Amino acid sequence: MRKILFIENDVSIAKLVSELLLKRVGNIETRSVPNISQAIELINKNDYFICVADTNLNDINIDAFLAKVAEKNLPTILLLDTIDDALRQKLSNIDNIDYLLKLSMDIYNHLAKNIHALIKNSEMTVLIAEDSMVYREMYKNILENQLFTVKTAINGQEALDIITQDVNNTIKLVVTDYIMPVMDGFELTAKLREMRQKDELAIIAVSSEGHDITTEKFLKFGANDFIKKPFSREELICRVNNTLEYLELIDTQKQMAHTDYLTGLYNRRYLMDTMNIFHANAVRGNLDYVVGMIDIDDFKTINDTYGHDAGDIIIRSLAHTLKETFRSSDIVSRIGGEEFCIVLTNVADQNIFQVFEKLRHSIAQKAVKIEEGIKIRYTVSIGICATIANTFEGMLKIADEMLYEAKHKGKNKVCPDF
Repeated sequence: MRKILFIENDVSIAKLVSELLLKRVGNIETRSVPNISQAIELINKNDYFICVADTNLNDINIDAFLAKVAEKNLPTILLLDTIDDALRQKLSNIDNIDYLLKLSMDIYNHLAKNIHALIKNSEMTVLIAEDSMVYREMYKNILENQLFTVKTAINGQEALDIITQDVNNTIKLVVTDYIMPVMDGFELTAKLREMRQKDELAIIAVSSEGHDITTEKFLKFGANDFIKKPFSREELICRVNNTLEYLELIDTQKQMAHTDYLTGLYNRRYLMDTMNIFHANAVRGNLDYVVGMIDIDDFKTINDTYGHDAGDIIIRSLAHTLKETFRSSDIVSRIGGEEFCIVLTNVADQNIFQVFEKLRHSIAQKAVKIEEGIKIRYTVSIGICATIANTFEGMLKIADEMLYEAKHKGKNKVCPDF
């Protein structure tokens, strides 16, 4: 669990920040102290992920504090009322120090966002393509202090080779210079865009050639952003953060497009798009798979008797059971109302019925708490199609027919097409 140290002498503010962090970040441990002296003692004894100091920079211990976080290489965010050029210059000389200005109470939401970004950074890899050792090491130092894992290349070809070998797409950002030997930044950007789209890999181009034509050319070749040398540490950090926020936003939109809002399962759109492609490959490769349709019995009665909130609880409970039951290689989706679809691959014929029968039985035995003092049981009916049809829609239709048969036989049944 990541530990965060917060220096704040106002207990109510400390509590507010702790709650915001837990809500946004999740699995963290926060520790608050009222002054810098106590913070230095704790930093000496503990490993903290990050330190946040809402404190007076006129404190007699401030220099000792800044020296200590630098010594421990502890990422630190200072919350400041104001900042002048002298202070900005002083802080810029300490690699792991950042600051936020307390312009309003929204500063604490902004703080939680920044800490969340640092946590994401710690799980992300950045590639630097730069032939100048001085600039390469400067970028590397700045980004490592933002908790990124950093790889480096001395020219475009070396960078391209690294990306080609990155089969799991762990590298999310490339920072590339323009003029390099072997392969320049333009050619590298163009080749990277042939491999990965803007929403998969971000590219920030850097050059002392800051003419409009250079910027335009990089952006047209597929770069997400362009920075002219020389630039400050703060500018690079802000540009990187803004670019990665764009990737995260696109990823969130993608998830929303194919995820059911209530359960977090895949939705019907994702199921159909994915399975139409999968089915064609299965037919060509002579591969078998199974489609199961699951429907909650008497769901309208549950809603009418206990209310729609209870119905939502039942749907989420079933979704949780399905996620726990099936493998990550299977597709579990909610395709509408109280109806779910399961696609199983690599299942032996003799095990198909047993898998769904065991699921049906376990659901029927489970009592779900819908409010204090009230638990209810519910059952499901299941239809199975294990016969490869001409299309996935054809298999879905057969599974639906088997589901209807299970309902017709009295519900709480499993009916296969074999």
